[in-house]
Amino acid sequence: MEQESPHPRRATRFLGTSQHPLDDKGRVFFPVRFLPELQKDACGDATVVVTLGPGGCLYLMDHHDFDLARQPFSDSAFPSPAELQAQRDFYGKVEEVKLKSGRLLLPDSLRKKAGIDRQLTMVGCGNRVEVWEPSRLEVVEGELDGAFETFNAESNSAPPPGGE
Repeated sequence: MEQESPHPRRATRFLGTSQHPLDDKGRVFFPVRFLPELQKDACGDATVVVTLGPGGCLYLMDHHDFDLARQPFSDSAFPSPAELQAQRDFYGKVEEVKLKSGRLLLPDSLRKKAGIDRQLTMVGCGNRVEVWEPSRLEVVEGELDGAFETFNAESNSAPPPGGE
């Protein structure tokens, strides 16, 4: 039985945006600023979970945050038909990838689904990194138009950071 750490795990904080080239083998250098957010194994290597995210991007998460993302699913050996389809859809698009020499090999099948060819943009979104084909991200960003302010106003009455 796994013992719980006496120190609570701090929240993962992936922040900022950066552009990166993809090499001929489908590898990309993982931003150095993101490395401290990943837990390392006994050999000092980090592994991320890669999956297809909404809107056609890829999500990169550590195992802890992936476990949180999969919580809505039951552990039943016999899930309902709807849950079974959702599990196939969700888990069928998940790969574990180990960082090697600071580089991440993005799975070809997921890269193709996200439309990523030679260039990509990584966006730190708190508990995950979103990996985008740059022109897709431009379209998504064009639709943001004050999304944070709107969300913040609807969820609470506190002013946004740097606001009044």
